[in-house]
Amino acid sequence: MTRVFTLEHLIEIWDDTNGGRLEIGPDRDGLDLIEIREKTREGKIVARMTFPIELARLVAIALNSVIENNKKKETDPEEAKRQGYAEMH
Repeated sequence: MTRVFTLEHLIEIWDDTNGGRLEIGPDRDGLDLIEIREKTREGKIVARMTFPIELARLVAIALNSVIENNKKKETDPEEAKRQGYAEMH
């Protein structure tokens, strides 16, 4: 009998405060999707999102864009006003 092995790349982001984590990697169903799973300290899955690879790339770009935009608002109160946000404290 021939044995078959699969190597899987998984990234875990741990919440050091409560022990929960996010797991980001290929979907568990082998559908060539990217999956994000939120797990409790006990390992119970409490949220799961899957994306086709191209959509995952767009989500990553969108997240980076939002982060960069927030940096501008944090460092430039005038920029925040121009974009319609309340003054940052």
